[in-house]
Amino acid sequence: MGEGKRLEHLEIARPLGDERGRTSGLEASHGALHLAGRDIEPHMELVKALLGSIDLETSLVDPNMRVIWANCFRPSGGREGGSASYLCELLECSPKGDGMGSPCSLCPVVTAIREAVEGGTQGKKFEAPWPPIGVPYREMRFSIRPIPFEKNGKPLISVSWQDITREKISEQRLQEANRELEDANKQLASALEKANLLAFQAEAANIAKSVFLARMSHEIRTPLNAVIGYCELLMEGKVDEEDRTHLKAIYTSAQALLSLIEDILDFSRIEAGEMRLDSVPFDPRALVKETCEMVRPRIHDKPIRLSYKVDHTVPKMLVGDPGRTRQVLLNLLGNACKFTDQGYIELRVSLKSQEDETARIIFRVRDSGIGIPSKRLSEIFEPFRQLDDSFKRAHGGTGLGLAICRQLAHLMDGKVWAKSKVGKGSTFFFEARYGLYSREREATRDSGQGDGSSGPTAEGVPSQNVERGLEILLVEDNHLNGRLASLMLERGGHRVIWVQDGWQALKVVTDRREQLDLVLMDVEMPGMDGLEVTRRIRAMGLNGIPIIAMTAHAMKEDRERCLSAGMNDYLSKPIRKDLLLEKVHRWSRRGGDVRYGN
Repeated sequence: MGEGKRLEHLEIARPLGDERGRTSGLEASHGALHLAGRDIEPHMELVKALLGSIDLETSLVDPNMRVIWANCFRPSGGREGGSASYLCELLECSPKGDGMGSPCSLCPVVTAIREAVEGGTQGKKFEAPWPPIGVPYREMRFSIRPIPFEKNGKPLISVSWQDITREKISEQRLQEANRELEDANKQLASALEKANLLAFQAEAANIAKSVFLARMSHEIRTPLNAVIGYCELLMEGKVDEEDRTHLKAIYTSAQALLSLIEDILDFSRIEAGEMRLDSVPFDPRALVKETCEMVRPRIHDKPIRLSYKVDHTVPKMLVGDPGRTRQVLLNLLGNACKFTDQGYIELRVSLKSQEDETARIIFRVRDSGIGIPSKRLSEIFEPFRQLDDSFKRAHGGTGLGLAICRQLAHLMDGKVWAKSKVGKGSTFFFEARYGLYSREREATRDSGQGDGSSGPTAEGVPSQNVERGLEILLVEDNHLNGRLASLMLERGGHRVIWVQDGWQALKVVTDRREQLDLVLMDVEMPGMDGLEVTRRIRAMGLNGIPIIAMTAHAMKEDRERCLSAGMNDYLSKPIRKDLLLEKVHRWSRRGGDVRYGN
């Protein structure tokens, strides 16, 4: 019974687990420490049973590395019974020295066993390449701990080991993969940083280009306003035929320069993705007629018949951007006028398809001009490409018109293309998708066709119902443009107070707030710009005085800035007299409620 009581407290060692839960050796229990120095023979069976249950290779050795018992064996040694073996045999290592009893003093296992004997209950875990002598070909994990028994007066040590070569290879591969992943991530981060930098630089360059174009547009439009405006005023007066011819040449050249500026600005906006289309109801038949009348003066001295036809299937009203639609048609008709010396130019509009809320419309411009070689048909829609790029070409232009047409058609969910035969003429097609006006969705009317033989337009002459005798404040810092606008308004029958800076404008508005009918406001002025003047006028509570921007800033965002500042409308320079007087009449306080924002 006494022996049984002693064995109740006998726990030689328990398996050790690493951080992954795998057994890595034996650990002496606190309950066995009081048996230190006792001979192991009475408990050998229990030790064997414990060691035999461990899934690691384990051995009991003395300080000389002689194996007392092991749960594994090698061909050169015995497992149980037979001659005694040394640990180095089990570990397949050939020690340096005179014999088995002289293992290499540099062996990490020998060093750990020595430290375990000297340290008493302390043990050690470590990993090492194996064998330590010669060329290592595997990795081993060791756990070495003293146990509280002895044999023949010598302390005993448990040695557990495990071949972790595959694990190390996997770890190495994982580390290499991680390094490669880290390198890839660094490269990706670097690439993203460069991409972001390039994107920032591109955006900065795009902003700089937009600012430059807006500035150049303003600087060119300002003198153009005077050139075109004074030509119009002179042609309204009595001039002889030779002078009228000279004035028309000046006027035509100025309009050509203005058209060039518009093309460059449009192309820049489209490239930058800043072009936005309107969506308003319009009459396609009226638009076609007006467009044909606009190009008719270009062929007045050529034997060309200009006609148009709108099929009866085309809806009466469409919803889209009539301005951009007109721009595409003007480009196509303008090219037809340029490259046709005699014969005909025809514009036909037809319905391609119609759904519940949309309709696809095809515009065809056919001429009897010089024609285009088939191999050049795809090139003419590229920017800055023309039918004849040589210095000897007979026709002018920048080569932007058709490129802009293609981009605008794309924005309208459509396309442009051409068919042509040299010497026979060309047909240009423009397809676009429009919305249907809800109240007129099913409405169509008979063919709208004609030869454009309506009477001449009264361009530059105010309408008969334009109200006369208004008091208008004109705020314009440029002397030529201020004088021009004053003449236009005075010839329209109005009284003009002209000031040249924002402070003077505020004084006049304050003093004559009851008498003023309207303010025409330049935007860019020294000291205080027109936007700030407008804000101050509105802050004074003077919301009933209509303010119309009259500026050389022609970008769409310029219009939005003017309206946001409190202006009622916007006129882009060069200023046409008829448009100026129409705006004046529309926004006159005598015409009704003109509170800004309405």
